[in-house]
Amino acid sequence: MAHIVIIENNPLSDEKINEYGKLISPNRVIKLNNYVKYDDKTRSLHAALLTRCLISKIFHLPNNQIVINTTKYGKPYVDLPYLYFNISHSGDFICCIIDNHNVGVDIEQIRFYDENVADRFYTKSEIELINCNPTDTKEMIFYQIWTAKEAYLKYLGTGLHKKLNSFTVNISNRNHISIIDPENSTSNLITNIIPFNNYFIASVSLTDTTYDFWDNDTYRQNIKFYLG
Repeated sequence: MAHIVIIENNPLSDEKINEYGKLISPNRVIKLNNYVKYDDKTRSLHAALLTRCLISKIFHLPNNQIVINTTKYGKPYVDLPYLYFNISHSGDFICCIIDNHNVGVDIEQIRFYDENVADRFYTKSEIELINCNPTDTKEMIFYQIWTAKEAYLKYLGTGLHKKLNSFTVNISNRNHISIIDPENSTSNLITNIIPFNNYFIASVSLTDTTYDFWDNDTYRQNIKFYLG
């Protein structure tokens, strides 16, 4: 079963950033130090720590044995069988999905509906679905489709090398969200979209998905217990 954990992008002191930096890879620390904005640095650090916490917790792997690589398209992975994860962040939140089958996840903060973006990146049927809804709900439909599209691309591991309008997310049946992709078989995929505060979280997996929110205390306790 796929499991998603959500945390907040809580502020960290410079001392805490340095302390937590010792728990992640040197390459990730270099990446952190290249960020100009403080929020980007803490968001990236929290994402790395959460990923390592879940790998260690669920797969019983000591932190010093966790080696995270990336594919040519940038999808992170651990070179072990039956260990798959994906990470996403937006605004004030970070989420990680983990399973023993391939997975993809995306979280997006709901802002405003941009018709030009839909025209550029959405399929005809997706645009028709948006347009048949009242004005005050169009942005909700827009972001549900967007998060599912992003989660599917992250599941595939292609990123935006695959065009967003090369496949369709069908959310007309809320009990069975489907992805129609002429280039790939998708009938066995389970796609979920849930609201979370002023966000949507979408996941694509081969198994059912559970969700958990860690408050700051729970998050810190897991870091201490699993990462030392």
